[in-house]
Amino acid sequence: MEFRDDLKLNPFDPREQADLASRLEDFPLFAGLEARELETLAASMLTASAARGSIVFQEGDPGHFLALVLDGKVEISKETDHRNSRQLGLATPGKTVGEMALIDGEHRSATCRCINDSQLALLTAASFQGLVQKTPMLGFKIMARLGKMLSQRLRLTTGQLVDHL
Repeated sequence: MEFRDDLKLNPFDPREQADLASRLEDFPLFAGLEARELETLAASMLTASAARGSIVFQEGDPGHFLALVLDGKVEISKETDHRNSRQLGLATPGKTVGEMALIDGEHRSATCRCINDSQLALLTAASFQGLVQKTPMLGFKIMARLGKMLSQRLRLTTGQLVDHL
């Protein structure tokens, strides 16, 4: 599995893993999970550093990971038909981007760029599948929360679309 050169994967550090497990509680996607579930999840993740201006993923890239913003800020944008881009949103610490990659594995529908130096946690689709096989209930809880979050976003987008019709 390959990541963009802009992402500097951090070497494994057990202390960092314990810190990541405690920080996962701040993400709505993982709210309410038990401490041992957060530890299991953190053990399945990679952490990465990305400098200001770095591309986390580009529209059209293969979608094989979800990113959690630990520190910094990232912008999500979509190319327009005039080869310009339009900002869809910003993600700050406690937010996730690229969630659809865990569900459909399709190519990226938008670009994610770091607005400033950022720290990210990455959950690859392969790691998530392994987690689901080892701990099916944890996988179910995450998928249920992911479904709810994506449903809420779809409702919001539908409301915005109606305003433009």
